[in-house]
Amino acid sequence: MKIAGYRPIYPGTQPDHLHLPYVSSIKRAPTKPQVRIPFTLSEITGPSFHPESVQPKASDLTRQHSGEPQGERIIVSGRVLDENARPVANTVVEIWQANAAGRYHHPADQHDAPLDPNFRGAGRVFTDADGRYRFVTIRPGAYPWPNHANAWRPNHIHFSFFGPAFATMLVDVEVDPDTGKVKILRATVAQDVGKAIHPAYVEGQMQGGTAQGIGWALNEEYFYDDKGILRNTGLLDYRMPTCLDLPAMETIMVEVPTPGHPLGIRGVGEVPIVPPPAAIANAIYQATGVRMLELPMAPPRLMKQILKKRAATDTQAAAAD
Repeated sequence: MKIAGYRPIYPGTQPDHLHLPYVSSIKRAPTKPQVRIPFTLSEITGPSFHPESVQPKASDLTRQHSGEPQGERIIVSGRVLDENARPVANTVVEIWQANAAGRYHHPADQHDAPLDPNFRGAGRVFTDADGRYRFVTIRPGAYPWPNHANAWRPNHIHFSFFGPAFATMLVDVEVDPDTGKVKILRATVAQDVGKAIHPAYVEGQMQGGTAQGIGWALNEEYFYDDKGILRNTGLLDYRMPTCLDLPAMETIMVEVPTPGHPLGIRGVGEVPIVPPPAAIANAIYQATGVRMLELPMAPPRLMKQILKKRAATDTQAAAAD
């Protein structure tokens, strides 16, 4: 059955892939004729969020901390429209930006500029019924990058947009109290898949997404040196889960055809990546009493928190005696 995708982009409405003054485009631009790839389910559907999941201060990046951030205040607003210029209501818009000095609040950014303790550069908001959004933030600074001598990226803000989908997960874990190693004994993932046109394919996508989420929760992590250079660039050093790390997975397909698509389908590959970290963190808490707030929940990091909890318990017991 053919999937109804988006209409083609109108010629002349998008910039050329190759623009010589923009040096990075020389390496990125295609050198051979492009091949049109059919749309997938995940491209025409996506995740969904409840308005209560976004705090009121999330859209005002100048009020997220106890103090005032440095920089010129600006308002960033607009509308989210689909390819036919129809408003997209109740979708999440996220932004990510550098501070007024041109530095990101991220360990990989080692640009010689100050961090602002009252500005993290991240915000989100829900669109209204007319697809409108509004942020209050500060004007981001430019920053250097290694395209050529004295090259600077101009002031800019990154945007992310989301669409609707639903999934949840149940997980049983076993935690070794002496090493901090987490073993997943059983995992059950349930997802609103819309209309499952090919159930076996949908089940495989759900299992694959869950496996990625487990890796995100327990293993996968980037390591940077003091110069901001990524050190674990290969699969020998970037720890991904194998079949030995994964449990048997039970999948529950909840079929509620979405009215926003002619076939009633939803994206099924990416959505199950999201629940595992939270589900595994809750299971670890139930098993150990330790609440993990940082990913990945690898053995050294978990063991550190277990030992910290033991020390606090021993101190309390000694004080009681």
